Amino acid sequence: MAASDDLLMRYPAWEAFSQLFLDTELDDADYQRLAKDLAATPYSIEQLRQIAHHEVAPVCGPNLLAVTGAWDKFDKQWLIQRCSRFQKANKKPHATGIPIAWWHKIAETFRWTLPTPPFASMVTKDIERLLILTREIRDKS
Repeated sequence: MAASDDLLMRYPAWEAFSQLFLDTELDDADYQRLAKDLAATPYSIEQLRQIAHHEVAPVCGPNLLAVTGAWDKFDKQWLIQRCSRFQKANKKPHATGIPIAWWHKIAETFRWTLPTPPFASMVTKDIERLLILTREIRDKS
C-alpha cells in the first residue's frame, strides 16, 4: 500500500478523534456520527485507540489548553501533516530497537498497563465512549 493511500484511509480517524480536542461540547448525535465515521475505517478498535492516543492527542491536545483554541475544526492539511509525523514516529524503533507499536502489542499480550500519553488522558473517557459506539455499530453490521 502506498503511503498516500494509508493517509487517505487514516484521515477519517484523525478527523473524528480531533473533534474531541475542539473547544466545543459534543452531544449524543455528534458521538454517533463520529462513531459511524470510525466504524467505516479498516482499523481494529485497538488500532483506533492507538491512533487516538499516539497520533491525534499529541497534535490536537494543546488546543484544550489554548485561551483562543480552535472550536470549529482543524485544518485538513494541517491535521494530515502533523498526525502523519506521529504515525511515522510510532513505527520507528524505541531506544531498545523494538518498534513502539510492538511495545503496545507486547503490553496487550501480557496485560501490562502503559502510561497514557500526554493530552490523551484529558479525553480518555470520550475516546472510550467513541470506541464503544464504534464497536456497537460494527456488531450491528
